[in-house]
Amino acid sequence: MSWLQKRPQVSNPTLFFNANNESTKLIVGLGNIGDDYRQTRHNIGFQCLDNFILNYEEFNQTWTLKKDFSGLISTGLINNKKCILLKPTTMMNNSGLAVRLVSNYYKIPPENIIIIHDELDLPFGRIKTQSGGRDAGHNGIKSITDNIKTENYSRVRIGIQNELSDKTDTSDFVLSNFSKSEMQHIPNLFKEVSSIISEFIFGIGPLPTENRNFIV
Repeated sequence: MSWLQKRPQVSNPTLFFNANNESTKLIVGLGNIGDDYRQTRHNIGFQCLDNFILNYEEFNQTWTLKKDFSGLISTGLINNKKCILLKPTTMMNNSGLAVRLVSNYYKIPPENIIIIHDELDLPFGRIKTQSGGRDAGHNGIKSITDNIKTENYSRVRIGIQNELSDKTDTSDFVLSNFSKSEMQHIPNLFKEVSSIISEFIFGIGPLPTENRNFIV
């Protein structure tokens, strides 16, 4: 899809700043819309962004539904960088549509995009940051790569693997809630992901490849 394609019609453009491709950062959390999915492992990207905006007064404290972008949006200005937080409303498997619509409209290059998502290949307690890489069977990541035609965006891969993941159907596992013992560590997870997002906003270029642990 060309960067020069016709822009979608935005019903209320006053909700948005005059973004430009040099400074604007797009921060995307992946998940599924609906109360049934709210606390599931597959929605950890949504949960991380919900936590993030509560701790940064620079952002709108509520999400605005933008049908033209197929997503929920919150915007802010940090370190003189315009930041757009996005939760796609397409359901996980079509997340790339929302990322493409927003990034094309504001002409945001891939190196200024960060995706936060669950990762079944990593154990719970570990986070891996990287730029690029294959989708490893994650349909949300596959959709994003297919839509923006590149793998060269930053990723925050949040491990959800545990002793039950190999004994449970994959769909059932990722769409189930975290265990009680795992929930005790979720606040530390939120803090670590918020730190990573801040580093991305204040930094230049994509995230480095790095492993982190949030269980202490």
